[in-house]
Amino acid sequence: MAYRIACIYVEEQSSLKEVRLEVCNDGTSTQIAPFVRKATVADLSKDENRLTRDFALLLNGLGFVYQPFVLKGSVLDNPDVGELLKRNGYSFIQSGGSRSLKKGNLPLIVGGAGLDAGMLLSGTLYITNLANWKSGIEVRLCYQDAVTEVLPYYNTYPIRTVQGGYLKRDAWAEERLLKTLQPYAVDESGCITLASYDVDFLSGLETQGWTVMYAKKKAKPSKLHFRRTSSGIQWFSTNEDTEDEITGKLLEAYLHGRNFQQGRGGAVFFSGSSVEKQEGEDFAAVYLQNKSLVEKYREETLTEEEEKAVREVIGKDFKAVLRGYQWDGVYWLATMRKKHCGCILADEMGLGKTLQVLAHLAACGNVRTLIVVPTSLVSNWNAEIRRFLPSWEGQVALNEREPVMDKRVHIISYEMLRRNIVHYKNVHFDTLVLDEAQVLKNDGTQRHKVIAQLNFDHGIVMTGTPIENAVDDVWSYFYIIMPGMRAVHDRLKRMAEGETRSVAFLKISSKLLNPFILRRTKKEYLKELPECVERNIYVTLDKEEQATYDRVQKIFGKALRDGTSGRVTSIALEALLRLRQTCVSVNLLPSTLYKGGRRMSSKMALVLGQIGQLGEDDKLIVFSQFVQALEELEEYLTEYGIPYVCLYGTTSDRESPVAAFQEDTTVKVFLLSIKAGGVGLNLTAADYVLLLDDWWNPAVEVQAFSRAHRIGQKRNVEVIRLVCKDTVEEKILALQQSKQQTADVFSLNSGKLTAEELKMLVEG
Repeated sequence: MAYRIACIYVEEQSSLKEVRLEVCNDGTSTQIAPFVRKATVADLSKDENRLTRDFALLLNGLGFVYQPFVLKGSVLDNPDVGELLKRNGYSFIQSGGSRSLKKGNLPLIVGGAGLDAGMLLSGTLYITNLANWKSGIEVRLCYQDAVTEVLPYYNTYPIRTVQGGYLKRDAWAEERLLKTLQPYAVDESGCITLASYDVDFLSGLETQGWTVMYAKKKAKPSKLHFRRTSSGIQWFSTNEDTEDEITGKLLEAYLHGRNFQQGRGGAVFFSGSSVEKQEGEDFAAVYLQNKSLVEKYREETLTEEEEKAVREVIGKDFKAVLRGYQWDGVYWLATMRKKHCGCILADEMGLGKTLQVLAHLAACGNVRTLIVVPTSLVSNWNAEIRRFLPSWEGQVALNEREPVMDKRVHIISYEMLRRNIVHYKNVHFDTLVLDEAQVLKNDGTQRHKVIAQLNFDHGIVMTGTPIENAVDDVWSYFYIIMPGMRAVHDRLKRMAEGETRSVAFLKISSKLLNPFILRRTKKEYLKELPECVERNIYVTLDKEEQATYDRVQKIFGKALRDGTSGRVTSIALEALLRLRQTCVSVNLLPSTLYKGGRRMSSKMALVLGQIGQLGEDDKLIVFSQFVQALEELEEYLTEYGIPYVCLYGTTSDRESPVAAFQEDTTVKVFLLSIKAGGVGLNLTAADYVLLLDDWWNPAVEVQAFSRAHRIGQKRNVEVIRLVCKDTVEEKILALQQSKQQTADVFSLNSGKLTAEELKMLVEG
């Protein structure tokens, strides 16, 4: 709001008694009334009119906050005050107690001795915006004996003292004090705005002559006390909270994306970024609030003697040469065991997780171990044990309905364990190994509930695709291998009040769980691995395919518009499936959507063309989510006399097709469904990987081409995506790029498409 100051010279017995300053609306009206009685000096100081702001500076120095504003006595002798009054043309005379006013002013008699300079003592910073406290921090200056703090603009108007006298301001002292606020400058409203919630900057000003206050509306300002947690987080508080009391407040506020917390105990101001920077034992000790878990953080690592003992034992029995990073993994597993911590070995696929775990088990001596794996990997684990630990011959039980008590190692599938948990839950195992643990999903699944019934001392989780997991799923692994973590997770979820998918929740989870997780990538640790090149080949649908695609899209578009809100997601998912099938081959569609005869699709023709271009030593893996599409491709390969092998979810003998592809030079093509071929396969004979259809989650593709791009590969690998132009596949590719994250366990907070993403994909 814009204001205008009316100067009313009050005359009594032909002499000037006082000058009353009335605040008026700065409108077009010539009427002096009505006055704006609620306007304060702070309001006037922010006015766009420079003259009004100058009056605010004068009133501020004299100690005025609220109206009435009256100038009288010796202050009217001050030449700077007189000059300000003369500058204001909106002046009136009120004579002899009359209420009437006439235009004009009375002469001022100015002069007298000059004012002594006041002593600038300090400055005060007032935080006034609770939710956005880094902005609009009011700056005020404090002079000795002054009745009030003054605005941070130097001027020559007098400052009134508590003794009734007047002082002048010290320009040099003010300039020096305000320089300590750099790089921030005071704006026109007398405030500074920080670039971030910088508690460290504000706390540093306390030694430069500044005090930080919180000025809550209609309440006396409160001094803010600077504090620091033992983990290094800094904050300001309006009271004397102990660290234990403040910790929960900071964490709860941070989880809600706030940099403050307010309650009956007062207000707390901190920086969320300072929470994110915290690492190490002290941070864990503060936030875990679980004595036994904190002790695990603080345990020492392996001694040199212990590392030597591990090497000696492995050197005797283990028939493999470990790489440097694999030795590091073995030592880390031994450290976790020493700390009595469950742990997750989350190395990227192809780095040898199985090798590291077997080496660790070899170093542990004769301990009873239960290894739980997907059905397809039971024989793979047995083969690896026979290869690297031949001395264990006869000590391994495979998929037994009941534990064989004299066996050293039990390897069992998740499904077999589920059916026979009654026999396994009463047997004590020293070590539990869960391979491809992402199949557990979360603690609400039947598999998770079955595993949770097992009795063991030490747990190792293996998953090469943590990027595919939701953060709650990762927490749920620890429910099994470190049960005390459930209480920690529950506490965080309560603080977040349902916002467990927030970035803040992910970051806190990462800091608390990462000490128990080891994650390495091929890019970082297998620098000698041949290059893996990704290439997109764009396919244009022919006229009939395009017409079918448009018709399917139109049908489901109408269904989305007309369907009830509760069915939108299911309709969108069905639409996504049918549009993707249309891109691969119209033969995959049900008869309700496609009534044409059987025909080779543009994609199938291109695949056959790629196969026809293979060199004498080249081999190709074809991945698809649709087994029906791969079966169709089988027909074409048979027709053209091209040798191939295939592996689907229904394939019982996995070893034979893998061996044929790896060893038989005549077998050029391996057809793999992503679900069946995404885990436990080593297909280094391939130098080409073709993705027949795309999926939105990058982790799914990584699973696919990591079958070929892994330890043992001698040649460069080319990954080819077939993408139909101007279709849902292009949208999926764009979505995939937006979701692409590096190998961080907590990069993605969900493994599912949102309703908005689904609609975006299927709408025309």
